[in-house]
Amino acid sequence: MCRPDYFDIEYEINPWMHKENQVNHSRAMKQWQVLYDAYKEYGVEVELIEQIKGLPDMTFTANGGIVSGNTFVVNKHRFKERAGEERYFEEWFKGRGFKTYRLKYFQGGEGDALFFRDILYMGYGFRSDRESHDEVAQILGIKTISLRLIDPYFYDFDTAFCPLGDKAVLYYPLSFDPPSRKKVMELPGAIAMTKIQAESFIGNSVLVGDILFAGYKDSDLEEKLKPLGIGIKMFDMSEFKKSGGGIKCLTLYMDH
Repeated sequence: MCRPDYFDIEYEINPWMHKENQVNHSRAMKQWQVLYDAYKEYGVEVELIEQIKGLPDMTFTANGGIVSGNTFVVNKHRFKERAGEERYFEEWFKGRGFKTYRLKYFQGGEGDALFFRDILYMGYGFRSDRESHDEVAQILGIKTISLRLIDPYFYDFDTAFCPLGDKAVLYYPLSFDPPSRKKVMELPGAIAMTKIQAESFIGNSVLVGDILFAGYKDSDLEEKLKPLGIGIKMFDMSEFKKSGGGIKCLTLYMDH
């Protein structure tokens, strides 16, 4: 995670971002701290990277890269506004003994790549190039499955696809093109999100044990999760949603 010391909306690179809708800094810090404290309370070990002034979105660590074992694949940002983050994530992981790799093609880090049952599902269409999936597969020596995103409001894969451990996957059907949607629908335990659930960033949730850390819940979602033995813990992520981010965006998995 990365404390949002300099989090702000200084530019607009997705449909959620509007410079006139500025961040309440004290509220954002409180929201981040509540999430951080909850991770610790639930037994999750959290490492921190320091935010660099001038890189307001660095707090969204999920975009930093992809971790697999002791290997870190540095993301490659499509937008120049965020490209400065790359070297700081690379240095952080290199300094902790990880093998680090750079990519030729654009790739949005874990924001566009999530493991489910030891397969890396990867999104493309907005932040990532399809070609980057082959690069990542070769570097990590793993199977990848490519899924095309078509709704700009779900520009990052981790807003539309949420693995629930190895049990199931939450997904938003309309964020994918028809062939990709079919692939996701056929996954074991695939659970479709409603429009309101998706727009409330349920896809950007994090499962901790048998509790889903989420920014929204309703009776429909609770009923869908109940057979899986999964409960929901709610967080207010309103300041980060102004930038198109949520709980998962603020979280980079170092052990999937």
